[in-house]
Amino acid sequence: MFQAYLNPSIRHLKYALTARAFGAFANNFLLFAIPLLVFKITNDAGWSGYAYFVEWCARLISLAFAGYLILRIGFWFSLFSSDTIRAVACISTVLFIGQYESVSALILLSIINGFLFDLSFICVENICQRNATKSDLPHLQALIQLIDQSAFLGAPLLAGIIVFVATPSDIILIAAGCYLLSLFMVTLQKWRSNIIVTHSAPRKFMSGALKEIFSRPILICLILEANAINLMFGSVLILNPAIVTSVFSLSDSHLAYANAFFGVVGTLCIVLAPYLIRRSPVMFGQFCVFLSLVCGLLIGFLEISFMGYLLFAGLIIGLDSAFSVYLRIKRASAVSSDVFERIIPFMMLFNALAFPISGVLVGILSEYLEETHIFPAISLLSMVLFLIAVKVSKQSGAQYAQKAAMDN
Repeated sequence: MFQAYLNPSIRHLKYALTARAFGAFANNFLLFAIPLLVFKITNDAGWSGYAYFVEWCARLISLAFAGYLILRIGFWFSLFSSDTIRAVACISTVLFIGQYESVSALILLSIINGFLFDLSFICVENICQRNATKSDLPHLQALIQLIDQSAFLGAPLLAGIIVFVATPSDIILIAAGCYLLSLFMVTLQKWRSNIIVTHSAPRKFMSGALKEIFSRPILICLILEANAINLMFGSVLILNPAIVTSVFSLSDSHLAYANAFFGVVGTLCIVLAPYLIRRSPVMFGQFCVFLSLVCGLLIGFLEISFMGYLLFAGLIIGLDSAFSVYLRIKRASAVSSDVFERIIPFMMLFNALAFPISGVLVGILSEYLEETHIFPAISLLSMVLFLIAVKVSKQSGAQYAQKAAMDN
């Protein structure tokens, strides 16, 4: 797995990847910690949910503009400015909440953090896609996914512990320190591709990117498959606390064990994904999506124990993690570097829609169904997306075969 990091052909990316690790950790740390801090100040779960919702909105909105901004100001300055602004925002918030326990300051920090994260996220995606050979992409994308998954699982776990033993200022200073370390790594990175200036207007840039995506059946197929499996992934994240503590009537320590198990399974699947993708590059993505839907059906339809739930829910987490590696590889290989910067933000935007949608679906279905019975309902919806993706994939394959026959 770590051969990708040590491979001389991509060793020049080590500082960019290290910056990604620090930035992803700080972002996920704040993503989880800020709603908890808001809850501690207000003792109102509604305000906590509002803080989380606002940060996700900022992230989704930024995706529409991130690609355009990167091409206007360049990779290096995008990374440098995003880390600098977030570090300054964290330090300013610490100075302010040291005087006043302000919910508004925390929510403003969550907006800045959410908006700028995708700018740095897409920068590293572009840099790695431009500076790695096709043979290095599987290991490199797996390494990036491992970095992101470790931050996604580890940062909230650490935040959940620290938020109850440290002051809000201490918590935010931890994130500020990570952003400063990321900024230091950015200054060490030597850039082969730096500034690419686009003179097109934002509307023309966005319309061109959308046209590029929807003219490629392979990208449409990837979006449908990603949303199908992300609906299942989001449902596990949302329902897991209620299922562990209410359905199985277990303690919070069992919830921590479940989260740790999910993290181990997700990491293991990321490590194995590049090798499995090489063996079955065409069917791997569809296999991951289909098996995750089967796991969702089994959780709801079988009278399973806590260990059985851990097995099926852990498989959903692991399959989603492996699919993320597959998605990165297919996306990087299907799109040339000259259009990659334009379409990657919108691809991420469309793929991320499944997360807020899963929250809405769980909220509505929980009024009528038990927690475990929600999984089959969402599995059936995901199955519709999956079947459409299979149909699009077959049509794309038929068109490719017809074109190849005409060329010959």
